[in-house]
Amino acid sequence: MKFFLFIILFLNFNLYSKEINLKGIKYYDSNTNDFSENSNIFISNDIIKNITKNRTDGISFYALPSFCDIGVTLGADSLGGANTSSGIFLALNSYLSHGFSHIYSINNPPYLSNLISKKKIKYPHIKYSQKSIIYLTNEYPSLSEEIYITVKNEEQALQQIQEQIKINTPIIYLLNRYNEDINYYFDSDFFRKVNKINNKSVIFISSFGDKTGNLDSIRSGMRYIQHPLSSEISQTISNEVLEKINYIPELNVYRNLYIEKDKDEFIVENEYLANISKYYKKYYYPEVKEKINSNNYDIEKYSKIKKEYDSYLEFLKNNNFLINNLIISGGSGNMLSFPGISAIREFIILNNILENPYLLVKALTKNSCPLFADNYNGVIREGEKANLLLYKENPFKSERGLLNIERMYIDGELISKEEIKEKDSKKTKK
Repeated sequence: MKFFLFIILFLNFNLYSKEINLKGIKYYDSNTNDFSENSNIFISNDIIKNITKNRTDGISFYALPSFCDIGVTLGADSLGGANTSSGIFLALNSYLSHGFSHIYSINNPPYLSNLISKKKIKYPHIKYSQKSIIYLTNEYPSLSEEIYITVKNEEQALQQIQEQIKINTPIIYLLNRYNEDINYYFDSDFFRKVNKINNKSVIFISSFGDKTGNLDSIRSGMRYIQHPLSSEISQTISNEVLEKINYIPELNVYRNLYIEKDKDEFIVENEYLANISKYYKKYYYPEVKEKINSNNYDIEKYSKIKKEYDSYLEFLKNNNFLINNLIISGGSGNMLSFPGISAIREFIILNNILENPYLLVKALTKNSCPLFADNYNGVIREGEKANLLLYKENPFKSERGLLNIERMYIDGELISKEEIKEKDSKKTKK
């Protein structure tokens, strides 16, 4: 109980001022993909009212827009199984610690939103998806009806999509992987019909790396492809078509699939995350270390999954123009994908391939926030929401730079940086 009270206080305690004048700021300009000249940012209530040149003071901070994550599963624990209430609050705290002001939670258990609303959690801002839509298959014989909608034919699928469109669902999730044992799946003709009826919601297609599902999705004009594309896709789909998609690769999720099969890889990753994130080291590292010692390892499976993952990297290397339309999803709730830190890990993986952090940061902000965050477009601009991350040094200068947050503003409120202390919690082990 003490731990719960502390988390509530941390998430709600902030220093609030109706008017804030930040002097000596070099802010990230999404139009130039670079930091601005020395500026002053004047905030009134929750809005950036004025940005003016600063010709007298030195540089106090570098500023980025706060981050948004569209691939959050608050109901699932990152080491397997359903999340506990303490794990959920720990996750929300982790998002704030890693710079996320807005998250979009998918595959939600029915109790989730009530639990969070009862605790009066103010930040981060949370949106909840409707149920993901998936066709009935022997591969998924026991999906929870509280989390997923299973359909047997095209008519049922279109009806479910139309119902979500009517209630202005920001993002609709279609889970699509071809299987030979089924009579129906989401093919190109189906997706074309979806495009005709939809002019409100964004449709995310998750094909789990399946080539058939991805080809049908892309060829039919679907524009949001979640989960990785293999190098084979480049041999079939032209660059002119690929340039039109918004790509949410979740490479870190698929990387973790092989890491958990090899003890040495497992240890290295745990140490790496603890090194770049103090929050991870304090709250997740001990439990992951315990998991390493109790896990069963399978080198044969490791090799197969690693080969598939390398194909995903090759696709992105060969199609680096996709950086313009990338969207980062941390995939938290999957094995070893932890709240906040995994989206930053995804950024690091993508930047190791594309080597352009100044452009890639849009994948955490401008490319993702407008999809679901109310009145927040993921940019620093006059008239926009005052959601800012302040850094003492250029956050793109080092691999862990995005995590060296000095101050965080959400809706013009300064979030307290008081150090988190360990309290009674099953999630925290010494």
